[in-house]
Amino acid sequence: VQDVKGSLRTGTSSVAVKFYLPAALMLSPDHSISLDELALELSNANWCAASAKVEVGEASNSRDAIGSLREFLHAANIGPQQNGAGTFAAKSTQGYIVRFLVKAKNRSLKVDIKSTNASLCKDLASDIKRLVF
Repeated sequence: VQDVKGSLRTGTSSVAVKFYLPAALMLSPDHSISLDELALELSNANWCAASAKVEVGEASNSRDAIGSLREFLHAANIGPQQNGAGTFAAKSTQGYIVRFLVKAKNRSLKVDIKSTNASLCKDLASDIKRLVF
């Protein structure tokens, strides 16, 4: 997460501005892992963990919300999306590995995040909590 602060100026006035850049902008899909390899990977590496919950509005359904979340996170689907659940994989521009386990329940999505970088993991959880579906 990065906040960019500055000001916009015209000939006679200026206004302070602040932009929020989500950590998800630093991710790209990781197609290098299969669902079978994921369990082994998660048991072997030193992972940081975080979780987030986001509400799904009346106008959306859980399946669409899971797909929208994957797109926002710039992540690859690992295996098929089944029974209101999805598993995603991404890598950061710095090379950190990120995995997302998503479950839909009672008009909300619970997202478990695993990453090889604690700060990125925390920032991604913060990003997800800001989403509106």
